[in-house]
This record gives sequence, C-alpha cells and structure tokens, in this order.
Amino acid sequence: MSMDGALSMDGAVNNGRASGAIGFRRGLWLVAAAALVLAGCEAAETPAPEGGYGVMAFALGSKVPGATHMSVQVFHGAVTAAGQVPRYALGCVPFDDPDGTVKNPFTLDKLPVRSDYAVLVELFSDSGCTTRVMRAYRGGIVVEPVTTAEAAATPYYLQPALDGAFTGMARASASAAAEVAQRSCTADAECQGVHPAAVCRNNRCELESLFPLNGGGRRGLPTTTTLDDGRVVIHGGVAVPGQNDVWAATSQRVEVFDPRLGRFEAPAAIIDAFDDVARTALGRSVVGGATVLWAVGGSERLLVGRDGAKLKTGLDAATCNPGAAGCPVSDAVWRADLAAKVSIGTTLGRPRGRAIVERVITPAGPRLLIAGGAELPLPKSGDSRLGDARLCQLDAGVAECKDAAALMATGRANAATLCIDMTLQGCRRLLIFGGRASKAAPLAEIYDATKDAYEAVQLAAGTVPEQVHGGELIRLDDKTALLLGATAAPLFLDPALSVAPAPLAPLVVAIDESTSPTTLTLTAADLSAAPGKDAGKRALAAAAALPGGGAVLAGGVDASGTIIADALIFDATGAAIARAALERPRYGARLQAIGGTGPFGGCLMLVGGFGASDGGSDEALSHVELYCPAAP
Repeated sequence: MSMDGALSMDGAVNNGRASGAIGFRRGLWLVAAAALVLAGCEAAETPAPEGGYGVMAFALGSKVPGATHMSVQVFHGAVTAAGQVPRYALGCVPFDDPDGTVKNPFTLDKLPVRSDYAVLVELFSDSGCTTRVMRAYRGGIVVEPVTTAEAAATPYYLQPALDGAFTGMARASASAAAEVAQRSCTADAECQGVHPAAVCRNNRCELESLFPLNGGGRRGLPTTTTLDDGRVVIHGGVAVPGQNDVWAATSQRVEVFDPRLGRFEAPAAIIDAFDDVARTALGRSVVGGATVLWAVGGSERLLVGRDGAKLKTGLDAATCNPGAAGCPVSDAVWRADLAAKVSIGTTLGRPRGRAIVERVITPAGPRLLIAGGAELPLPKSGDSRLGDARLCQLDAGVAECKDAAALMATGRANAATLCIDMTLQGCRRLLIFGGRASKAAPLAEIYDATKDAYEAVQLAAGTVPEQVHGGELIRLDDKTALLLGATAAPLFLDPALSVAPAPLAPLVVAIDESTSPTTLTLTAADLSAAPGKDAGKRALAAAAALPGGGAVLAGGVDASGTIIADALIFDATGAAIARAALERPRYGARLQAIGGTGPFGGCLMLVGGFGASDGGSDEALSHVELYCPAAP
C-alpha cells in the first residue's frame, strides 16, 4: 500500500488503541519498526466507530538537512497550545534521507472517520529528539472511508518550517505550471479542470499560486494584521504594473492565515463593502476586536520602482484637490468584521498621505487616532505635512470621526510609532518618532490619549540622525526599542520622481520615563556578530518583533539599489546575532507575527513585496515565507 520511497503507516488503529506496527520501506524515510500508540492513559476497548474507519495521507514537500530522527503526533482537533496531548503518537525514531530527495506522501490507515484531525511532524538532529530542526503541521484533516491508494492520490500537504530559517509556503512545480499553461480559456473554471488552483489570465490558464497553501494574490506594499485569536489578515497592496512604474491596486480579497489549520482559509474572505475601500497600498490596519479590523487610508495607485541607486516612490495625488473626484488616496476609515463578513465606516473629510494610525484608549473609550500625514495634492515645492489629528469611533453601529484638541509640535508624515503604555483596549501613551518636515522641529514627541495632549521628548547626546522617516520601532523591553528600516529621505512624499533613499543603520532607542520630559538615548545597534555589506541599512524593508524577544529585519533595497536577499536577526538586547537567507529577495513586503501558542505561534510571516522577475523588471509577489526562531 505504500508509494515508492515513502513511509507507509500500515498498522491498524482499532477500537481506540494501537494494534499494529508501522511498516516501512527504504527511501526518503527509514524508520525502525515501531508502533503508533494511543497517547495518554490506558483506554478501554470500544466498538468500531459509527462512521467506520478511513485512511489519512499526508506529505512534506521540503528537504530537511541535518535531520536524523523524527516524531509524528496525531490530534483530534487543532493544536492550539504547547504540550497538547496527541491522540496517537509515534515517538522518537530514526529518520534517514539517503538520496536527498522528497518522495511523499505517506499514509496512516484504519483511523476512525472524523473531519478534525491535525498532524504535527517534528524532525531532530539528535537521537534523543531534543534539538529540533524542523516542524510541519496541518489541521482540519478529514479522514474518509477510502482506500490507501485513493487517499495517497490527494494527500494533505503539511506546511514545513525550518527552525531559525525562512521556509517558503507551497509553490507549484514547473511541470504542473507548464501543463496548465498549455490550455487557453475564457474563465477560471475552464482551467481548474487541469489544476484546482489554476486561473484564467489573458485567455491563457496560469498556475501562479497554490492558495490556500500560499498567498493567493500578488501584493506590493500590502497591509497585515494579527487578530486576537492568532490569525494573520492580509489585504491591499498594488499588483498591476503600468507605464512609468505606476502600479494599480490588487483586486484580491482579504486573505486570512489560520495557524490552527496551518494554511490560509479558503475561499478568501468576501467582506461586504470592504474590498472597495481596502483595495489600497500603504494603508494601515489595527485590531479592533476579536475578529475586527480597523483600516485606514492607503492609495489605489503608487509610483514604485528602482532607478539605479535611487528609488522611484510617489503618491499619485495630482487629482486630490478639494472636492475633486477620482483621488486615488483613500480618506476612508473602516471597520471590518471578519466573522460576520460585514463592514461599516466613514471618511476623514480629506485624504491624508502616510498618516500616523494607532488604536488609543481615551476617557470616552477606545478610539482610532489618525494624526498628521500629508495634505494632498503634494506641492511641487515646500511641505504639506499636517500636525492635527482626528479621533474616530468605530463600533458595530457607530462610525464617526471628531477633531482631536491637541496639535503636534510639528507636522509629521510617515513617522515610526511605539506604544509605551499599552492596555488591553488600546494605547495610552504613544511615542511618535521622525517624519518631521524640518530639522529644526523636534525629532520625537509623545501623545497622551488620556489627556488628548502631546508631551515634549528630550534627546540625550548620542547617535542622532538629522532626518528619520518611516521604519519600525520595535519594543525590546519596557525601556528599550529598536528602530529598523528607516530612511533619511521621505519616501512616497518627496515630489521628485526618484530619490536616493539614504537608508539608516539600525538604532537602539533607550526610553527613560523617570525624567521630565522623557529622555531618548540613541545608539548604533551592534552588528559585529552578523557582518554584511549592507550594514543593516535597508530601504522599504520589512521588520517585526519576535514574540519571544528580539526582532527581524528582512529584505529591502540597499544604498546601491540592489534587492537584499537575507534578513538580520536581532536578540533581546538589540544586537544582530545572525543572518537568514530569504527564498525570494524582496522589498516593500510586510513581516507579521503569527499569534497563538500552536506549532506556528511565535513565527513570522513574510508577505508580498516586489522582486526582480526573470525578464529583469520588478514584479509584485504572492509568495509567502515563514520564519520560526530556533528553540533556545
């Protein structure tokens, strides 16, 4: 019943307990004779299940260098917590990959018919199964009363994730893509007879993505958010290139990666009235509830491209005069409920380019702060950065925005922010860093939402750049943050068609709130343990905190205009400790933490961005990669 070179779990599992040994064949997997045992305490004999028995087939699609031993655990229901007890388990057994190829699937038969199995496979580099090199997981597996051959023909793919490395999600093979491309079409349905993930584009079938096993749509500069239940939500971004590097927004729906399933939810979410307002790039979204997003702004069209050592970046804001129709920069403030698939919203009254967005807690309750940004259209000379703000209420039946009383010390757009006093409902004190129009203005200030007031910030002597725009401020501990991916040039605000981005090296920001005013001390991050030609200076890079401490800075464009092919890994002190190669070099991507405590909890998702195509021009990407830190 086994396929050539695949592990076949031929032992039957009857009446709730293991009754046979795992059969094996030499090939990709070489396993000593062992039993798939019922985990936990002894169980009494029970009659055959009402639905009978069925077969599970699952597959890995990744080589695993250095693995010598493996374990397999089968669960009833999703794995949502560390240490969760499996229903059946294959303990630590030898693993061998003698020829370095991947020959899957492998099968487990005579399992009670159910629709909620989950499988966790772990591979280790030692005989005691203590040093893990990879995990692979999938939930929502249906066991049906079919033959082993029938199950093996359509196995469940388990998403692998190497520890301490970037691992791509499933991609179509070259042979499958070539087979699909041979067919002409007028609709997607005509292509899906060849492959269920195929689509019809320009009257030719195409197999671009294996959604839901990978990102479904091309997305440069997308928007990502992590919900309270751990799911990652992806929407927006530009995908359609036009003349002179002007890109138009994607029409793809909202994609939701569910770590309980180990894949994206399918089909992609259709949320009433949300797709039209969220079909933008450079938008922002924050969590507004267990299954709720608050989304703001963005642009339907952007100028994005590389021009030697310069970047072409700009908002298509020529039509954004007051009252003009067709402004591509959104002024929408929207609430999307992913559970009910409905949304409501309002407008800001005028679009704001690259505004500060944060959920704050005010005396009246949670509100969405939308501060600063650039007034549009952008001027040919001078600066249009705003210093005012609006506070928006977005509840199930209320969507309204009111002017905040306080004004920033200076107009700001594309500033980095960090909540320095967070509650479950929102941020009370928000550090706003950079994005200033003038070097004479304060580099940073703090917004106190409980008072609707701004506080001055004092800068201690240290490494203080003259101009700071964009980037991510990532908390390391209660008193320290890391600034990653910032530039000296105001990208997407400078009216010049191309500009040297002048990326800044990573900075450690010490925050001393015992002084009045709060004092910031900036020092260069230590990169000595992870040397490289870029010195950590990356424009349009993706950055995020590691839930267990530290941070990751992935991809981007260096000072020469080259797309960077790796990521810098930082520890909890803000020092770079390693570099990790990307499967696909990219810039303009997003890096988002996966929530929860299941197998992928604490991992990061690298989503979208732009990469060089085979033809030499840049293209928007759909490919998603996972980064899971190695166990300490």
